[in-house]
Parts: sequence; structure tokens; C-alpha cells
Amino acid sequence: MTFIKPPRRTLLQAGFAAASAAVVSHAWAENEKRGAQAEEVTPPEDLMRAHGVLDRVLLIYDAAIKRLSANEDFDPAVISDSAKLVQDFIENYHEKSEEDFLFPRFRKAH
Repeated sequence: MTFIKPPRRTLLQAGFAAASAAVVSHAWAENEKRGAQAEEVTPPEDLMRAHGVLDRVLLIYDAAIKRLSANEDFDPAVISDSAKLVQDFIENYHEKSEEDFLFPRFRKAH
């Protein structure tokens, strides 16, 4: 069996993406427990931050696809944790913010 060493950049991206998801997930859970936000941000800034979270989750999925394609091992919990993050954060929070702050402006502008 031949072992193909993945490029360093791929490993760094996968590690960064997994770490980002873990940090964001932990921070989200802590804010949920406290019932408050750590800081006050404007709706556009909040939406932009949420898009950043989604971009990081997509990096995780991309790294998982590359590892599967190369027959490399990876922790499947990373995928399920990412999917839970998308459901909890993106679907339950971010989409509601868009509906509350963006869609009324779109309707008003026709």
C-alpha cells in the first residue's frame, strides 16, 4: 500500500476548519447558557459573522471530501458536529435574522 502525504496546506486548512467549528460551537453554547450575547453588534455585522461561520463549516466539509477521496482516516464526529452547528446556528438563528432584518427591506424595495 502506498501512502500519499497530503500537502501541508490541506492539513492546516482541515485543522483550522475543525478548530474553528469547535470554538464557534463552544461559544454559541456558552451564550445560550448565559442567555446573552458577549457584545452588542449591528444586524449587518451579525449576518456577516454568521456567513463567516458558514464558510468555515464548508471548509470542514471540503477537507472531509478530500480525506474520503484519498482513503484517509478522519473522525466522523467532525461531520456530525458541523451538521449540528449548521442546524443550530445557521438554520435556527441566522435565517431568522435574515427574515427579520433583510427581507422587509427587500419587500419594501420591491
